[in-house]
Amino acid sequence: MRTIFAVVLLGSGLVLNVCDKPTTITYDNKTAHALCVYQSESPDRPEPKDCEPVEPNQRIVFLGPVCSGDEPIEVRITIRPDGDELYSKLATCAEWGRTAVVTIQQRGDKLVATDTITQTPSPSNCPVSRK
Repeated sequence: MRTIFAVVLLGSGLVLNVCDKPTTITYDNKTAHALCVYQSESPDRPEPKDCEPVEPNQRIVFLGPVCSGDEPIEVRITIRPDGDELYSKLATCAEWGRTAVVTIQQRGDKLVATDTITQTPSPSNCPVSRK
């Protein structure tokens, strides 16, 4: 009986470990401007002190929250901590995927941000958590 319990417990741990992994978001700043990234696990706006700097012409990977399925992640990018908002997106963990990329480029006199977010997530073999 103990062996069966141990196998079930180990199997559950493996499923959770495989399915609930941190999201990683790569920010590719191809501009001459210092940027500020805010990542949040809730739709509430993070405070300015939560800024993660992305220097000019820097490509950096930030570890996001551990999440799965339809749990929301919000990402905002501003020019400098006190500057104008350049990018804002609230998407589910499934939409962000496990390795999203946000690219910021200068096009003429404007900064433009594009991302690799999938708007229709592909089905997963991992269970979706319900809160």
